[in-house]
Amino acid sequence: MDLEVLKEFGEWLEAEGLQAIATRVSTGEECSIVIEDGYVAGQEHPFMEDKKTGWKEGVF
Repeated sequence: MDLEVLKEFGEWLEAEGLQAIATRVSTGEECSIVIEDGYVAGQEHPFMEDKKTGWKEGVF
């Protein structure tokens, strides 16, 4: 699928209340999402600050 068809397909899925999981191979930036701990890397999420402040080296 090219980007236009992929966008149209995504809009159709949303309109029908559906989700899809797929794999797409490309060398373009449109396929550059990195998932870390279940979230898109680089985006803040509500629990990120808790992880940063709650960790202490050598403490279990």
